[in-house]
Amino acid sequence: MAISWGSWVGSGSSRRFRIGVTMSVSYTSTKATVTRKIYCAFPQEIIQEPLLYSIATQFSVVPNIRGASVREDEATMDLELEGDEQAIESVIEYLRKRGITVNE
Repeated sequence: MAISWGSWVGSGSSRRFRIGVTMSVSYTSTKATVTRKIYCAFPQEIIQEPLLYSIATQFSVVPNIRGASVREDEATMDLELEGDEQAIESVIEYLRKRGITVNE
């Protein structure tokens, strides 16, 4: 971590202290991030549910919609899931338990 608070600028009687805060933080994760593509078919009864929000918040996985089709009776979606491999596996299990057909 590096922190900088300010610096003197100018010379003589016009010398002044410029205040500014700069902070940089480095973070290295020990878990590898992977991306997996899945194809999902949603039954009518859960089309209106915020499943992508749930995936992002509950599992710390970033869903990226690569293609979708939504009709009144069904929805299909091509997703890329980015995150820890175990978290992605948990997402796929969660979706299947909700009645969503998941193919890889």
